[in-house]
Amino acid sequence: MDKTLKNDDDFEVEYYPDPAVFENENMRILHQEQFDKFVEFRVRGISSNVAFAKAFPRYARPGDFRAAMERVTYLEGTDWYIEEFEKRLAAKTAHELWPANTAINRLLQRIEDPAEKGAVRVMAIKELNVLTGVTVIDEKGNTRAGRSLEDFYKSAPTNEALAKGAADVAIPAAANPAAAKAREAANGTKLH
Repeated sequence: MDKTLKNDDDFEVEYYPDPAVFENENMRILHQEQFDKFVEFRVRGISSNVAFAKAFPRYARPGDFRAAMERVTYLEGTDWYIEEFEKRLAAKTAHELWPANTAINRLLQRIEDPAEKGAVRVMAIKELNVLTGVTVIDEKGNTRAGRSLEDFYKSAPTNEALAKGAADVAIPAAANPAAAKAREAANGTKLH
């Protein structure tokens, strides 16, 4: 049986059946690019099973979830992984890790998921409304109308603008002063 597979990135990854090989430093050095991809996916918050499948497609076999998770456990238990993860996480700003459009997308996933409980969906709608300025929370903690959805959509970047690098939905500070202050504090702030 051929133990190597060339994938789309044109690198060879040898298949080792023993999951413990992922705690071996020689394995990491041999496949540094894949290990780096795994860490980067994890820093971005991608689940360990998806990150592993994306970084190590050779090991992403249908029905092999238990073995894949064993490999992840060995990999994430290494000193190298722990140090590398912490180093890369500390180097990211809050905005890099959690831009407004990502937050909006995650809330929309909850709202549109028919398997999600009604209370979770309602809470996600409320959070999304505050995030986008549709509603605001005043100093007393009361929710009131902010700007209209029509105003929100007028100020939202187009797909073309997003493709050119617009990373955030513009929310006027007057529409939601608390969100504006939080956004100012988060932009450029390093996470520890």
